[in-house]
Amino acid sequence: MPMVCQPSPVLPNALVRRYAAKPMEKPPAPPKLSPAEERKARLAANLRENLRRRKARARAMNANGES
Repeated sequence: MPMVCQPSPVLPNALVRRYAAKPMEKPPAPPKLSPAEERKARLAANLRENLRRRKARARAMNANGES
């Protein structure tokens, strides 16, 4: 890996030697889920979304009722 001279963040006129940054690498892909695991994850996501919606609706109805 080649060395690179860069301006020092601390000393205004000094150069600092650093190793050049590695090129960006793709992160490893997550392991493929089995169909049962996919269904379980999708169901959990749907339940969370439904709960969020119900809470928002209850808050809206509560706010309208108290006004």
